[in-house]
Amino acid sequence: MNHVKLLGSEQLHSALTEAYGDRYEIVAKLGAGAHGVVYRAVDTTLDREVAVKQVRLDHFEDPTHADEMRRRTAREAKMAAKLRHPGIVAIHDVVHTATSTLLIMEFVNGETLEDELRERGRLSLQRTLELMEQVADALDHAHAHGVVHRDIKPANLILETNGAIKITDFGIAKLQAGSESSPNITATGSVLGTPYYMSPEQARGETRLDGRSDLFSLACVTYECLSGQKPFRAKTAVDVLIKIVTGEPGALDHNALSLTPALDIVLGKALEKKAAERYPTGAAFVEALTSMPSAATVGSDPVVTDRADGSHSSFDIELQGTLSHTHLAELTRLILAQRKTGILHIQKDDVTKRLYFRDGAIVFANSDIESDRLGQFLIRGGVIDAATYEHAAITMKQTRRRLATTLVALGSLDAEKVDALVNEQIQQIIYSIFAWETGQYGFETIDNPVEDDIALKLSTDAILLEGVRNMASDTAIRKAIGNMDSILFPVETSLLDDGKVRLTSSEGFVLSRVDGLTSVADLAAISPLGEESTLRCAYGLISAGILRVEEPKAKTTTRSKRVEAPAESASQPESTDKAASKDESKAIREDVAQRLTSLDGATHYEALEVSRGATPSAIKKSYYTLAKKYHPDHHLRRGLGDLQSDFEQILSQLADAYEVLSSPPKQLRYDHALAREEQREAAKDLGAKRDPVQMVQTPPAVIAEKKYRAGMSYYDVADYHRAVENLREAVRLAPKNIHYHKLLGQALAKNPKWRKHAEGHFHLVLKAVPYDTECYLELAYIYEEKGLPTRAKKMYEQVLELDPDHPIATGKLLPSDTPVATSILQRIIGKDITPR
Repeated sequence: MNHVKLLGSEQLHSALTEAYGDRYEIVAKLGAGAHGVVYRAVDTTLDREVAVKQVRLDHFEDPTHADEMRRRTAREAKMAAKLRHPGIVAIHDVVHTATSTLLIMEFVNGETLEDELRERGRLSLQRTLELMEQVADALDHAHAHGVVHRDIKPANLILETNGAIKITDFGIAKLQAGSESSPNITATGSVLGTPYYMSPEQARGETRLDGRSDLFSLACVTYECLSGQKPFRAKTAVDVLIKIVTGEPGALDHNALSLTPALDIVLGKALEKKAAERYPTGAAFVEALTSMPSAATVGSDPVVTDRADGSHSSFDIELQGTLSHTHLAELTRLILAQRKTGILHIQKDDVTKRLYFRDGAIVFANSDIESDRLGQFLIRGGVIDAATYEHAAITMKQTRRRLATTLVALGSLDAEKVDALVNEQIQQIIYSIFAWETGQYGFETIDNPVEDDIALKLSTDAILLEGVRNMASDTAIRKAIGNMDSILFPVETSLLDDGKVRLTSSEGFVLSRVDGLTSVADLAAISPLGEESTLRCAYGLISAGILRVEEPKAKTTTRSKRVEAPAESASQPESTDKAASKDESKAIREDVAQRLTSLDGATHYEALEVSRGATPSAIKKSYYTLAKKYHPDHHLRRGLGDLQSDFEQILSQLADAYEVLSSPPKQLRYDHALAREEQREAAKDLGAKRDPVQMVQTPPAVIAEKKYRAGMSYYDVADYHRAVENLREAVRLAPKNIHYHKLLGQALAKNPKWRKHAEGHFHLVLKAVPYDTECYLELAYIYEEKGLPTRAKKMYEQVLELDPDHPIATGKLLPSDTPVATSILQRIIGKDITPR
């Protein structure tokens, strides 16, 4: 096989043949860079594999650039030739031709550290220490021989298959200051090195460098191995250099690899701006890394499972099982109801977390995960820094006192804030367990599960409600609720009165619809929140003891035996079914059109089809009947998808009406406002009859426009309350002006409490102008906030139907790396965005 022709490297083959005859045989191409290519070859004389680096010089337009590259390549050979170390790639020979320079190097069978990080994201602490120890030793060897590499980065570190690592590419290396002068800046004025890994003195273009510059770069590589990110990040190379010289590295994520905060101290010293304040040698840097206390032994939270003298422990057989069968919310509610004392152990995979109970109430929690511990929580929250934590950890080993007590004694933590901070940390542990859908649990009954000084006063009911809010799966909630025909009952409780539990607006809505006659299915059917959000709210209220649920009573009425229909009637012609379906669809469309017409300008009583003297039960019954009838989810499979916005508008107006009429105070205020409006209309009619010659008055349309412009001005300065006041008046005076409705909807959408009203205005606009993409987007945002992803998706789909290139809708519905999305984004920005 003619490898040279196959690989298109005739020029390289000619140069090798000219210099060495047939000694080297090209085998494969290993990689390519901006100025050359590296090949794998065989030295037939010594029967060994080598790497041949060909640096092309003929494509430089400026001869001075070609000369500079030639000198740099020669320097690489000279510098590497001075070094003999297993962690440095050896240079065997160098050859110069008219068009290129060839380096014959040691062949390393492996990939670069850059490739490894690209594939894995980041490395474990143990693996990182193993690699950095080898690189540091090689750098110390180079520095001892007066050589500074100046470009230590993952791409210049090659991993062998046996786990060893080697430094390569001494192309911009120089002798240390005092050994031989070698500029740090090229003839073209460019700073030598790779920006992300440069030392501050290198970034400033200083000419006198020593080994501590390389050690700064090595610390940057160490940081990237552990975090998967570069320590100094910015959008441009210039900004990176500025950050290296003046800024601080990004904070390491201790949670990701259970890293000890002591690592921040070690890396902080290695990344000091002044070289004199860094570690003097690679060996000193590695010693500091390897002598760090492990994450598992530094600053651990107190162990609260120690058994006090005389306490007895046993596992409750009835409280053992799996979370897939019994969710934590149900389990905690049972322990609370039975007023049990002990420890609930919950294990998932190799992680165990524990809840501590006294008389059924949660009083503490802890976890095996380092990131859950108090020290890490305080560091994440910016309450203390890593150095303070490290100092406290050392002090704790001497005093055997708890972390919070130690921090207070050291003056690093305000004693008045301890309880609140510990409460928040413990609750985070608890809520993290609510997200678990699988795992095993067991309840250990014990007299004294937790020491008095760390037992917390928590509201278990409030924790249960918040825990359900944190449940990840709607499927788990549906499974926990069980029978959808079960009846919901409100529970008399002081939780809402004393402020222990605060409901969201959605939970308040669900609670307001429960009266002991409503089933879970009925509630989900009439709720404008959507079934998933409604069930989540209902289960949260059940778990918190604000609602209770009972299975429906079995019906005892005797029914006569069903008479079987004649056999021939069981199979009707298909055309009859289609005709019936078509007739039904037509009837629904006509009914929806009539309903929208009747709702235009209707009072709340007219909307719900009740008289002004209707009883609360009559109002509720009418609302439930109409809400079921016009709920959008009930018509998804009937071929009525184009009427979804109409159903949404009808349901929104029905919900608004019921929201007012179901509340006696709101109903009273509404009745007074309605009476005043009727009196004004009557006065106008009477005045017109008495004085046929009317005085010239400002037309309502003119007043409406003034109100609209005032509302627009308030909207532009984010005074949404005044904007809404003016825009509502504009809509009242000109109810058919869609521009008024649209801006009113946008202003209302700024307040979560008003979004339901905003929804109705957007639907009204879309009824008149079905191609308004802004209204579809506003509705999508509202549905996302309400936890209705299916409805939000439909709105984004409507936007793409009208504007296939819309960037927001494209980003929501299409993964950014798909060909379709890439094509759309290319059309939007007008250039090629294909990754290179």
